[in-house]
Amino acid sequence: MSSKEIDVGFLPPLAYVLANDRGIADILLQAQRYSMQEPNGKTTKDLVDYYRSMIVVKKNSNIKSLEDLKGKRVAFQGTTSAGGYIWPVAELKKAGINIETDIEQVTLNGHDTAVLAVLNDEVDAAAVFEDARNTVKEDIKDVFDKVVPIYFSKPIPNDTISVRSDMSPEWKVNIKDAFIDISKDPVGKKILNDVYSHAGYIQSTDNKFDIVREYKRLVENNTP
Repeated sequence: MSSKEIDVGFLPPLAYVLANDRGIADILLQAQRYSMQEPNGKTTKDLVDYYRSMIVVKKNSNIKSLEDLKGKRVAFQGTTSAGGYIWPVAELKKAGINIETDIEQVTLNGHDTAVLAVLNDEVDAAAVFEDARNTVKEDIKDVFDKVVPIYFSKPIPNDTISVRSDMSPEWKVNIKDAFIDISKDPVGKKILNDVYSHAGYIQSTDNKFDIVREYKRLVENNTP
């Protein structure tokens, strides 16, 4: 967007905030997904504009709370992952836990990999998006019995549809209306769900992403 090679982006929360704070991107819409029903990880019929992070452990683990993670091997995703790093790290810090000194941090690539790492005793716990166990249940039918959540984060804003900040107001409206129309068309809805796991779109505003900015600062301050 900054080089004006693209006009529209499907930006996750952190990428949107970084782009907006540089004056590159404006938000038009937020994706909607079906909310999750816990502890079984099934989707409901309710559309929401957020998701959550969760920390999972192996069933019968002695880890029952965030405090119990001290001294344990805990898996995270890369530092730009909202559900796999930013939210869990920020909320661990709020709980008085520093991932640099209080736990043994392990970085993995993929939320499915993190669930499997817990299952195979490679780590004691893992921070993943809710409910990442679904990514492996086809191969491991009893994963919901063997890997269980001990913590759910506060809501994380869903992905955005963002456009270049210098785009004309008329074009912003046209693009916004087009995506909403596509999401209401049965064929378009299926494509969006298959490709992006988006079930719909709602109009959004930048201030809904202030929590991303807050958590980003918390995480940055958590690193020596």
